[in-house]
Amino acid sequence: MVEVARWIAAEEVARITGWSMRTIRRRGASGELPRARDACGHFQYCSATALSIAEANTAPTGREADISADAEAYANAPSYARKHADRYTALMTVFQGLNGRELTARIEQWNKDHPDDTTSVSSLLAARKAFAEGGIAALLSRYGTRSGATIVPDIYMEYFKGLYLKEGSPGAMSCWRCTMGWAIQRDPAVTPDSFPSYASFIRRLRADLLPESIYRARRGAKAWNRKYASYIRRDYSNVLAGQVWVSDHAQIDIACALPDGKYCFPWVTVWRDFKSGKWLGWELREIAPSSDPIFSAFYRAASIYGVCSTLILDNGKDYRCKDFAGGRRKIRVEVDQQKVRSLTAGLNIETVFAWPYNAQSKPIERDFLRNKEWLSKHAVGYRGGNVVERPESLNKRIGENAIETLDELRELFDVFVTEVINRSVVGSGYRAGNCPDQIWDDEAQTAADNGLLRSVTRDALKLFCARASGTMTVGRNGVRDADLGCDYWADWMFAHKGRKVYMRRDPKQHESAWVFDTATDDFLGAADLVQAVPALARTDIERGQLQEAIRLKRRAGKIARVYARADVNPSLREKVANLVTVTRAINESRGYTPADQPAVRPTVILTDMDRVVAQEAAMAGRGKSIARKLGISDISSESNTIDPLAAYYPIKAASA
Repeated sequence: MVEVARWIAAEEVARITGWSMRTIRRRGASGELPRARDACGHFQYCSATALSIAEANTAPTGREADISADAEAYANAPSYARKHADRYTALMTVFQGLNGRELTARIEQWNKDHPDDTTSVSSLLAARKAFAEGGIAALLSRYGTRSGATIVPDIYMEYFKGLYLKEGSPGAMSCWRCTMGWAIQRDPAVTPDSFPSYASFIRRLRADLLPESIYRARRGAKAWNRKYASYIRRDYSNVLAGQVWVSDHAQIDIACALPDGKYCFPWVTVWRDFKSGKWLGWELREIAPSSDPIFSAFYRAASIYGVCSTLILDNGKDYRCKDFAGGRRKIRVEVDQQKVRSLTAGLNIETVFAWPYNAQSKPIERDFLRNKEWLSKHAVGYRGGNVVERPESLNKRIGENAIETLDELRELFDVFVTEVINRSVVGSGYRAGNCPDQIWDDEAQTAADNGLLRSVTRDALKLFCARASGTMTVGRNGVRDADLGCDYWADWMFAHKGRKVYMRRDPKQHESAWVFDTATDDFLGAADLVQAVPALARTDIERGQLQEAIRLKRRAGKIARVYARADVNPSLREKVANLVTVTRAINESRGYTPADQPAVRPTVILTDMDRVVAQEAAMAGRGKSIARKLGISDISSESNTIDPLAAYYPIKAASA
């Protein structure tokens, strides 16, 4: 069939020939493709010539390059840009060859029939022009072509960041105004009208920084870690239920009435199985957490289920106490002492401490959130997790004493844990479709068969869970506990006064204690608490306490007398003989033998008293014989030079 020559628009030429608009314009300008202007001034081309050229395959090689460039641009464009090009290509086909009033009427009818895909004459003509000048690539959407462009200078932006990226989350508007004031002071030519807008600063900030970087700078590392940081997936296939336990404290956001009329928000200390999530032991107390509820909850869990082989603990000081986990690493503890005085070492339990201030390392934190959502929010005394969540009627309920008592909450909490927490089906993760009790029942026996869950006698466990005191000295009244202000005494302590000891006591029962030697860790004996006696015993109870204290005092005196009692009573002669014997033995041991007679005869000095004695003897009748012996005729003569005592003293007499 022969093609009848007619004038057609460039779009129609492109459709029947596959040429680009650039090729059509080039051939029309060169005269190869006849063209003429219509009434609107647009070029129209001879259809017969165009068809003959296409059939003769006389298109230049540049056409393939144009088609290739259009195809590449179309393929690399984003989906929204391709969607825009496809839409206008279809519209140009629908309204092909229409112009003027006819085109306007057809577009109006089209908009009525297609309310979700409306267009306008100006939009269609602009699309025709763009397609004629640049081909399909010209119809691609240009959204985002100015991405990254900004009118905010770098120096202003850096100052704005310094104000905005601070913990405490300062307002963006105030930071922008501060930046404007700084810019005006720095450059008087800057005015509020010429300064970049607040929105421009926010757009550049979001373009320059990631949302998580902004969040970390304004909220802190901990908040960023909870929301943006990557998490570690754990493989629980190599862990059995009962093998590993984890523990932590949490405050229950429920106001509870106390017997003295006050109220508190109790704390719970929990031991939880790491794999199954089963709560094994817990302790609910009105006071802040300490090591006492840790031991109490552990005793409750271990006495029922046995002892695990590994513990994952918090880094709090309560879990770092010496007698539980061996103390902090910076505290130097002797190995032997640590083994005996540490519960975990004594029971041969491996201890792993979680990262400080990192709730993600302890799965038990999720249980505390479940407690809040399932239990706390349904309580009359619920106070909310923070000030914003606090109900306005809380103070009124507390004032009306409409809140639960602590004993009531303990009872309900036990039921909640046993019947709800431990028996609720988990919806995701490795426990999906199972409840904690179910996983425990399936694997705990296997852990026990492999020695990962062990049994300990109740008496030994009670002793292990007893708190160990610091070093004390046995004194006159026994062992003094300065913290409690009381004494522990037993009769055996009388022989150990001055000895360094430490005690182990049940956290709930301080009436008795086990006493150990500090140096050797040898068990010395049990001791009982001795209560202080009132200064004035008025009541029967106070008088009974006084009588008991007097009885103990007398008993101590009797013990002292028993220790001081001696069955042997030697005489004084025997004692002197013993002293003489030991003295001689000591002298012999040092090589000294005393002489029987004095080895030295000292010179005696005659005094006037010696002359008086001689005269008295002469007067008694003995003086004459002495005088004859001495050759003295007159003993009273003062001229005699011979001493009258010379006959009695065979020594050289000294002159008076």
